[in-house]
Amino acid sequence: MTSMRFLSVMFAGAIAFGGVACGDDTGTGANGGGPAGGSDQGGGGGTGGTPVEGGGGGTGGTPVEGGGGAAEGGAGGGAESFNLEFSGTGFPHDDQTLYVSVRDANGTEVAADSAVVAGGAFSFTFENIAAEGGTVDYYADGGEVGVCEAPSAAGDHAWRKDIPANHVLEVAHDGNWTDVCASFE
Repeated sequence: MTSMRFLSVMFAGAIAFGGVACGDDTGTGANGGGPAGGSDQGGGGGTGGTPVEGGGGGTGGTPVEGGGGAAEGGAGGGAESFNLEFSGTGFPHDDQTLYVSVRDANGTEVAADSAVVAGGAFSFTFENIAAEGGTVDYYADGGEVGVCEAPSAAGDHAWRKDIPANHVLEVAHDGNWTDVCASFE
């Protein structure tokens, strides 16, 4: 979505200023800070990234949407990606499907997967995700209907765990269930 928005901004900017929606990182193109030396028509971009994505500026120009030239803008920001190792033991759910939803700090799903529990254990690796400060929501489909149902002794068991700072989450089965079904709708 962000890429499409960025392309729309670049395209609209090229039409509005008679330029071409391309450039370099020297501050002389439409994506590098505006016409030579900067002006009120250019915008961030450059080597620091695109202004729409929060990147820093080129070497000249004035920010259009966030970025900035050398004197303005800055490094920008974005969520850092990491690998998450998630595993569990002692689960009395052999042959039941375990569904997992990894959520960022805002509650937005960034990854999901499922696997069948075997030998009371499971293991997932989620690569290159941005979910610092987020949670892992998961449930064992005890009712075997393929949808999350409120946790019960005879049906689904469901949990929510915080993602640890070391990005390795090892859990053991417990009866402290949390209704996380909204994460799987």
